[in-house]
Amino acid sequence: MKGLNYSERKRKIILNISFWSLIFTSIQLLVCNIFDITNYAQTYYIFLSVFFLAYIFLKLKYMLMGRILFFTNLNACVGFYCLAYGKNSGYDYFFTACIAMAFFLFSFKKEKVYVYIFGFTTFLLWLTVYISDFQLFNLNQIDESNKKIIYANNIFLLFLAILIQLLYYTKNNMFLYNLNLKTKKNAEEEAEKRTIFLNTMSHEIRTPLNAINGLSYILKTDNPEKHQIEYINSLHRNGEDLILKLNNVLDYSKYQSDNFKLENEAYKISEGIENFTKTIINNCEEKKLQFVLEVSSDLPNVKLDIAKLKIILNNLIRNAIKSTENGTVKLTINENKTFKKNLTNNNNNKIKLDFFIEDTGIGISKEDGKQILKKEGFIFKKDNKVGLGIAVVKNLLSLMDSQLNVTSKLGFGSTFYFSLLLDKVKVKNNENTENRKLDGKKVLLVDDNAVNILIAKQILQKQKMIISTAKDGLEAVEKAKKENFDIILMDIQMPIMNGFEATRKIRDFNTNTPIYALSASILEDSKKEILEYGFNGLLLKPFKPNDLIYTIKENIGYEA
Repeated sequence: MKGLNYSERKRKIILNISFWSLIFTSIQLLVCNIFDITNYAQTYYIFLSVFFLAYIFLKLKYMLMGRILFFTNLNACVGFYCLAYGKNSGYDYFFTACIAMAFFLFSFKKEKVYVYIFGFTTFLLWLTVYISDFQLFNLNQIDESNKKIIYANNIFLLFLAILIQLLYYTKNNMFLYNLNLKTKKNAEEEAEKRTIFLNTMSHEIRTPLNAINGLSYILKTDNPEKHQIEYINSLHRNGEDLILKLNNVLDYSKYQSDNFKLENEAYKISEGIENFTKTIINNCEEKKLQFVLEVSSDLPNVKLDIAKLKIILNNLIRNAIKSTENGTVKLTINENKTFKKNLTNNNNNKIKLDFFIEDTGIGISKEDGKQILKKEGFIFKKDNKVGLGIAVVKNLLSLMDSQLNVTSKLGFGSTFYFSLLLDKVKVKNNENTENRKLDGKKVLLVDDNAVNILIAKQILQKQKMIISTAKDGLEAVEKAKKENFDIILMDIQMPIMNGFEATRKIRDFNTNTPIYALSASILEDSKKEILEYGFNGLLLKPFKPNDLIYTIKENIGYEA
């Protein structure tokens, strides 16, 4: 039966049981003939014929008809011979086997009614036989000496039935075990294929997106004509929207993984959020909206996954901007007063932060609000105000042991809010990176894409940096040997020698120069590899110019 699916294997087992019933009945008939126990022996031929007919039905795949005929005949057979051979024949033991067989041969999920019918019928027959003291219908029973022969034969048959049952049980368990292993292996292969596909799609889409956003940034900062500004802003805004949608599609799939974990680090909320909202302010200004940020300046440093928090806030704030044509979008972060009031010695190192994203937009109906908050639900409205981003937010908040809430009134705006319970930590005071200057600092740009090189050069030349370029990893290694650079920006996927190998070779002779990976990959394993190969960090394409500059300033530069 190797290679059969579960349904076909089940049919084979039922067919085999029907076959064994023929064998058992034949053995009983043979014993009766050998020991000249002729009372009612002729009825064995009737039962044998019906068992054979049931076998034919099952062989022809009339499964339900075959099983009903089989069970009806089995109960009639056992019940009749309990009366014919008497109390000490051991025939009544077969009733137990009949009840168990009903649960085995019928699906308790799909055919529960048949399990109940045959289980109850068997029990009723046994009860009737027992109450009548095996004397129902006044059938003439065989003598005591023959009862001993029948009893011995029945015990033998029961023992044989147990052995057969154990054999099939073991085989079935092995089949299910191997089937589970195969299913697990197939699922792992499918997951790996999906991951490779997502990574490939991410790289293929992010690379041209990096060019679109980078070039729109360059055009925007290169004194465009007045009539061109609106077009450039629209190009840049739509490029960012496309990045957000791509990120949400990839992130939604990535965050479904059971192996996904948060990367918590010490962080100062008040400083980080202000830097994060600079892009948000620009988006609001383009729509002539007012953006308000209220963050308590006395908030302590906390341990959290700041990258995931930014994804949450970015999705919620952008949804707020989309749904608001006039008025205000507001982000408020403060300490939960109720939690603070109830602090004890056991949790005095904890802080609960409340996050509120408010807008004065079109609002959300009660029905849509309920749909948004459903565990697995997210909605797509005709005006595209709420979509996959909300699902990503809910997934991330769930990982952070929190949940999304919303209050809204149609025509009067919405408020999305959530709370995070975090650990307080101490963070060393770092230099203010905003004041760092990059004049004269040397950077090596390594990328096989000419447009990416052009964009990065334009961004860094505005910082008056000295720029060298390499089109593959091998060239980068040779340049790093001949010249000292303050920082190296290394693409990962390149011909001749990729960024991983190039960085490993550079680390053989230079362990000090910061090397940052420029990658369009979304794989968590890629992030681990980046650290293993000697990179200082990762900039995910398409990166924002401010993020690139901020990353460089974090590693090099000096106070003005």
